[in-house]
Amino acid sequence: MRRSKIEQVLDILSAVRDAKRPTRIMYAVNLDYKTMKRLLKKLEEQRLIESICKKHRKSCSYTYCMTERGLEALRLWHQLKVLLGGVM
Repeated sequence: MRRSKIEQVLDILSAVRDAKRPTRIMYAVNLDYKTMKRLLKKLEEQRLIESICKKHRKSCSYTYCMTERGLEALRLWHQLKVLLGGVM
């Protein structure tokens, strides 16, 4: 059964609770790279996650972590699941 977009987003938020690099996020949430990058960009635009650039010589290695806003969104989602109980 396919996951909805909201489930994919929530999986990403859960995965970046601890700072992770894109490849680790991709494996943790079981998404293809293109879809994951698109969702990361949207989450970053909405300030739910942030990317941190770590310089390595001439290139930049990105790590993603959750913002306070993202943490609050995830907390509210868990409250909603509890509230709705067996419906979801």
